[in-house]
Amino acid sequence: MNTRNDKKGETGKASINVMGILIERRTDILAFTAFLISIGSLMLQTVNIIKGPDVKIEAPKQVLLHSAPYPDKKNYLRISAKLVYLNKGSPGYDDITKSEEAMLKIGNREIKLNAQEYIDSGVVDGQLKIVKKSDADPVQIKSGSVVVHETYFVPWPSKGKDSASNFIEFSDVLKALKTQPELNVTFITTTFSGSKSKVTCRLLTKEFIHHLEMKNWSAPTCK
Repeated sequence: MNTRNDKKGETGKASINVMGILIERRTDILAFTAFLISIGSLMLQTVNIIKGPDVKIEAPKQVLLHSAPYPDKKNYLRISAKLVYLNKGSPGYDDITKSEEAMLKIGNREIKLNAQEYIDSGVVDGQLKIVKKSDADPVQIKSGSVVVHETYFVPWPSKGKDSASNFIEFSDVLKALKTQPELNVTFITTTFSGSKSKVTCRLLTKEFIHHLEMKNWSAPTCK
């Protein structure tokens, strides 16, 4: 029985079946290889076009928690974190941040804080200093680039029946955290392309509660 895979064409010359394509043995293999590479390149470009922008957010190294006074003469919780964005999309597929939010669960309450400003925070002579750089306006993230900024998150009135549901007094924060072994802070970012990215930072209460109570601020590291 003849088990050879070679086939004879009309001219009588041997040919080889490669991926359903009959190639004459005398055909330049390098030319055929170049053909396959070009097909693969076109397929990759098509995938990249379909993919579009791909913005990812990295977990911050620290989260600043602090007490801030409001016009009603009460002190409420505010936080800030340095957020890092990377656009892994194809060249030319930029994106723009639309919103940044921070979600916290303190006691039995779900608290949502919204981005208000981009800031620089630091400690000068033992005192917390927060310097506003700009409003938290949309930021362009070019393809293949990294964008870093420190965002200041504050409570905004909610649209539900209780418009003050996102405002939690600082004294209530301290009271709840004393019975809460950890505080999880989830940062959520949406972009104008419709994508949503989020990361969660886990803060161990025992590592910051004393400083938070003594100084009214603390910047624990994320686990």
